[in-house]
Amino acid sequence: MLYSDLEASAAAHGDERSRVLALWGLSMLEWLAGRWQLSLAHATFAHELGEQTSAALERAWVGRMKALVEADLGLVNESRASAEEGLAIAEAVSNDFFIIACLGVLGRLELALGNAEVAG
Repeated sequence: MLYSDLEASAAAHGDERSRVLALWGLSMLEWLAGRWQLSLAHATFAHELGEQTSAALERAWVGRMKALVEADLGLVNESRASAEEGLAIAEAVSNDFFIIACLGVLGRLELALGNAEVAG
């Protein structure tokens, strides 16, 4: 698997920033495959590495991915916290794409909870 190989290579070279991106990719693939626990494990590890590297954009995207998986697993509080963290980072660096992605997860979470009217 390409992302697994990339992650292993980045780990061998001490390239933590590339590891974050590879783990994000692995998380997305596992989420799409319906292996949500494995997806969450990859997203959580990517999140931890992202905090160590202080890579803002990667942290915003991983926060969004982590929130998405947590929402699907019914981890409401965790999902909301992850999305809000990703949103705060995205807003701090003025990245509209990541802002929209994080807001999308928050909206999806609210809809899943039955809150049809979400303030925006």
